[in-house]
Amino acid sequence: MAFEKGRTAFEREAQLLNASQDLSGIVPVYRCLNENNTSYLVMEYLEGISLWDSADWYQEPLDSCEDIMRKLMDLVEQIHARGITHHNLAPDNIYLESDGNLRLLDFGNAKREVYQLSPTPLPIYEEGFIAPEILERHKAGTGADLYSLGALYYYLETGKEPPASVKRRKKKRFSVGDPQKDRMIQFLMEPDPGMRPESIAQFRKVYPYL
Repeated sequence: MAFEKGRTAFEREAQLLNASQDLSGIVPVYRCLNENNTSYLVMEYLEGISLWDSADWYQEPLDSCEDIMRKLMDLVEQIHARGITHHNLAPDNIYLESDGNLRLLDFGNAKREVYQLSPTPLPIYEEGFIAPEILERHKAGTGADLYSLGALYYYLETGKEPPASVKRRKKKRFSVGDPQKDRMIQFLMEPDPGMRPESIAQFRKVYPYL
């Protein structure tokens, strides 16, 4: 049951991405195939490396981290304007091409439907980058992507995965060693969705720096 609903959501998501190929940050989907009781996407071949595999990023000058974050925020703002949420933003789902462009992979809405329908939690997320409302199977909107952006900013600054969101509710806040960046990251990574910005525009009204 969960698998069939997940596959339907996967195919629906592929159609949505296919209709948004004009966005530079989305990898074009050429075909969606159903074989061997599962679904496959035929997508553009990319040359580059994921942020997860690029372990030396945190050793680069800080302006490199900030440049990546600006590009990520611009991309997320673009997909949100199309009514698309990612819900699976993590280092291995962000691809850095040789020309410096960023591409978003593995959109997580289909995965979230399977996760919500499963009777037991499935280890399908990198929990340090996923908003608590997704992990706790609650309704999730655009604000969940902003939580992930905060976690990615923390990762780029430190080279470390932040603690899982559901474990942070009663724990001390963490720091990257810069008060301004700490405030930005904490604003994005607020565990309570009601205290977190819901859009890039809302975040940039407070912190236009990024």
